[in-house]
Amino acid sequence: MIELIGVEKRYRNETVTFTDKRLEKGLWLLLGRNGAGKTTLLRIIAGLLPYAGTCTVRGSVMLAEEKVALPPLMRLGDYLKTLERLSGTTGRKRHLLSLFGLTGKEMVLMKDLSLGMRRKVQLTAALMEERAIYLLDEPMNGLDHASRAALVAYLENLDALIVLTTHHETQFTGVKKRLWRL
Repeated sequence: MIELIGVEKRYRNETVTFTDKRLEKGLWLLLGRNGAGKTTLLRIIAGLLPYAGTCTVRGSVMLAEEKVALPPLMRLGDYLKTLERLSGTTGRKRHLLSLFGLTGKEMVLMKDLSLGMRRKVQLTAALMEERAIYLLDEPMNGLDHASRAALVAYLENLDALIVLTTHHETQFTGVKKRLWRL
């Protein structure tokens, strides 16, 4: 569960105010134009930014930001194994590798992957950890149509609260979701 009451983020010349909201389990689409504060709000919920107001979060949170920062000289398989060891997570990696068409690419260096493939690695890394809340910032960027459909189908079956940000609502046509506009 996430509950926002009177949440504001102040910058030098601007204050961004967020509407009071309570989110329960399920798929939420956070829709807003570029610069509306979607990423800022996810960072507040994840506990990464100071803010005014009250943001209550019940459950463990995984934030996957839009910008993909992966170690360029590390192999895909070694990267995911390292994350597994650090988090103690097991069980989801193989399914996610298959889901995103990454099976067989474990020996490829990150620097040799396309933007879309790096995005798939980032999503795999985020989703292989079992969490109560997933915050996915612009998760469809860089993904082809088949990968987008596979991601949505996977997310719809998770027993979690999932917030996806976008400024393209049409990417989610036909998806069972709750809309949250900024």
